[in-house]
Amino acid sequence: MVEEDKSCPEILLQFIAIRAALNKAARIVLEDHVETCLKQAATSGETEQTLQELKETLAKLI
Repeated sequence: MVEEDKSCPEILLQFIAIRAALNKAARIVLEDHVETCLKQAATSGETEQTLQELKETLAKLI
């Protein structure tokens, strides 16, 4: 877009769209993690470790 001499607002809108898509993908992965990994951790007795890993990852994501 820069090479095509598009305006800054047009370019920024693309960044917004990319960020929204990445956030949606992250949400899908998080939902899957909660539904599978956390349930499995609860049944295997590894809840605390799994929750700590999730907290650390979310801190990096946010």
